[in-house]
Amino acid sequence: MQLPDNDATWRLEFETEQIVGKSEFPYAKHQNAEYLEPICRSYPNLPNEGQGNGGATQFLTTAEIKLKRMINLKTGEVIPF
Repeated sequence: MQLPDNDATWRLEFETEQIVGKSEFPYAKHQNAEYLEPICRSYPNLPNEGQGNGGATQFLTTAEIKLKRMINLKTGEVIPF
């Protein structure tokens, strides 16, 4: 899941059945392209798990999501919920 104003440092873990039927894939180029982009490719200069080559999966939802935990991919910090 991609968070606004985030450099893909955090991985959020949650039960996916919470968003079944309540999510969609975004269009590329910040919703301005005519094609969907479930895997980040438009801006490969943005970090993905510290690699900086794109390739992170993404989706959009307005549903509230109960997290299991957050993991900082740079430091290894884990925040349980």
